[in-house]
Parts: sequence; structure tokens; C-alpha cells
Amino acid sequence: MKLILLVEDDAALARGLADNLRFEGWTVLHVATGEAALERSRGQSFDLVVLDLMLPKLSGFDVLRALATVKQRPRVLVLSARDAEADVVRALDLGAADYVKKPFALAELLARVRAQLRDGSIGAAPPEPEFTFGDVRVSFARFRLWKGTREHLLSHHELAILRTFAKRPDQPITRAQILDEAWGEDEFPTERTVDNFVVKLRRKIESEPESPRFLLTVHGVGYRFDPNGGASRGDAPNKATRR
Repeated sequence: MKLILLVEDDAALARGLADNLRFEGWTVLHVATGEAALERSRGQSFDLVVLDLMLPKLSGFDVLRALATVKQRPRVLVLSARDAEADVVRALDLGAADYVKKPFALAELLARVRAQLRDGSIGAAPPEPEFTFGDVRVSFARFRLWKGTREHLLSHHELAILRTFAKRPDQPITRAQILDEAWGEDEFPTERTVDNFVVKLRRKIESEPESPRFLLTVHGVGYRFDPNGGASRGDAPNKATRR
């Protein structure tokens, strides 16, 4: 059974998180301070640490730095209200495996925890192959996308939309199809939601988001993913319509 150390000083949030993590079948230990987190980590091995950054006295950044000296360093998923890009980069540079911003969707957080526990498991199934096109590389297991050397964190729905496109290259896909596959029947977003997420993805994938070459608009239908960026057919860039 996987053992998770939850480091969170908000008692109400910690109770809710711990309950949901335990419901998934994991064992959870909760501490409210960075000092307690380090004490626990030095005396016990954890499969994952879920770490808040804004802790009293010893900050989450300090905890990350100190964990580098622990003999069996655990994987760390940062969970923080600090959403500045500099904070995300700093946490990743200090060794965090993932970064989830508050407020968060519980389903997405649990998916990211599952991904981290799979990555750290001995004898686990091999991770899903990376998906590449142009100068873009996507890791579905790590919720990350790289365009050239620039790294982006992806939300659960951004990743699900990319997966939908990857399964149907060069095929027109309706917004309704994307909603069904990326959100499922238990959620009720609108087709406008799809447009908003495609805009976000274009900013991460396209060199010129206003003239996309990979995520193309099919007017009156939805979208089409061209993994070659129009190179194989000499297509003109698709002038995207802001929605």
C-alpha cells in the first residue's frame, strides 16, 4: 500500500484531502509544519509527499531543499496557492516532481497523484510513450508539454483534449466529440469551453497562436489536428478565429 505524507497547515483542507486520498486506497500521514515533515521523512520512507509551500516558519521551499539530503528522497507534488511562474520554476528546480495550483479540481489532483505513484513504483507498468510533433513533446504521464526547450504544465482537460487529437490526426473532430472524450458524461461544460481550452493549448503549442499550424479550426465543424504542421502538403497557416 502506498504511503503519502501530506504537509498542509490548513486543517479543514488537510482533512478533506486526506479523506479523498485514503478513499483511493492510499495510507496518509498528515503534518502541519515543515519541521514535522522533515522529521517524518528522515525516519520513514514515503512514496509521495504532497507539500504546501506557504507553511509557518519553515517554508515548502525550505522543505524541498532539505529533502535533497534525505537518503531515500521521496517524490514531491507541490500543492500551493502561489501561482507565479517564478514559484513554479523554483519548486521544480528544487526537485518537485509536479506542481498543482490552488484552487484545484480534486479529480485532476488525484490523477496527478496516481501518475506520480506509478512513476515511482517498482515493477509498475511502463509509462505511456511520449507524444511528439514538430518541436513539441508531450508527456501524458507527467502532465507536461515542451515546445523546444520551454516547459509547460498541463491541466487534466488540456491533456485529455491533446489525447483526443492524437488519436485522430488529420480528422475533423466536432466540439461535441471533444466534450464527450475530454469531459465525459458526468460534467456539463459547453462547446465554448472547448474553444477556450484550444486557445490555451495554441499558446503553448503554436509559434504563432493567431495563425496555428497544428490545431486548426474547421469552420462549421470543430477542429483538426495536423501533426505535420502543414509541412507535408504545403498548407497555408490557418487563421484562427478568437471565440
